[in-house]
Amino acid sequence: MVSVGVIGVGYWGKKHVEEFRALGAEVYVADVDPKNLDMCREKFGARPIELPEMLANRDIVGVTICTPIDTHYELTRKTLQAGKNTLVEKPLAKTARQAESQVKFASQKRLLLATGHVFRFNNAVNRTKQLLQENFLGEVYIAKFTWTNKEPLYKDREIITDLALHPFDIMEHLFGGHIDEISCVGNSYRQRDLTEAAFINCRCARVLVNIELSWLTPWKHRTLDLVGSDRSLRVDCLSQKIDGFHNGKTEQVPLEPNNTIRDELSHFLDCIANGTRSAADGESAVMTIRMVETTRKALLEKKTQRL
Repeated sequence: MVSVGVIGVGYWGKKHVEEFRALGAEVYVADVDPKNLDMCREKFGARPIELPEMLANRDIVGVTICTPIDTHYELTRKTLQAGKNTLVEKPLAKTARQAESQVKFASQKRLLLATGHVFRFNNAVNRTKQLLQENFLGEVYIAKFTWTNKEPLYKDREIITDLALHPFDIMEHLFGGHIDEISCVGNSYRQRDLTEAAFINCRCARVLVNIELSWLTPWKHRTLDLVGSDRSLRVDCLSQKIDGFHNGKTEQVPLEPNNTIRDELSHFLDCIANGTRSAADGESAVMTIRMVETTRKALLEKKTQRL
């Protein structure tokens, strides 16, 4: 039985615990809240442990970090220093410079460093990538992301840093190239200074990209529309359905939905066992953070930014 550690077992961390247990792993958990530890022990059979003990335990082959963003850099440094293969929930760090430092450090230590870009393991997204590789759409003209849902007020989070990472990473995953330029408009409505809604426009080679972000819209959407010269697609990343449009007709693309978190963590364990590179490696995390930083600069300066 492989042993893994999960640092931070609140809302998202407990999902890691549940899926690791479903994969047959022995799970050690560390958290500052005893209630979270008790829940993981009682519900999933996880083993609470202090962080220094987790890092010193040689049986633990990998660790996932599911704590607030401000802690990611310091905790990742500690896990890598302790010789642990590490998966960090997005973003890898607060800044691209910090993320680059982490990638370099992991390489020096010859350790796996992955990030929680879970949509890279979404069957609808990966089927879309396959269709693009098969030239199913012809030349892609437009990509439109709609990433919206109603959220409560946050005192420490703004929407671009929190939500834009996913569309940016999906775009990088699908097109395999970098964005050339970014512009952005956005506003905060219910409180000052923390953006709650934004429209991001990008150019990725000849593809025009629009990303709609909102914590004010009551309908939850995680969709991607792709318009091509031959066909178009609507990809629902939540229900994992793809509708194709051709010659005025709509046809659903055959697709089997998957458990994206379980497949993400299974892939992490496989990479550790086989010494292979993660599909959501640190380098991809650096690029998405750089895109977010550029977007925020475009919003602040009210002008298009080039990468």
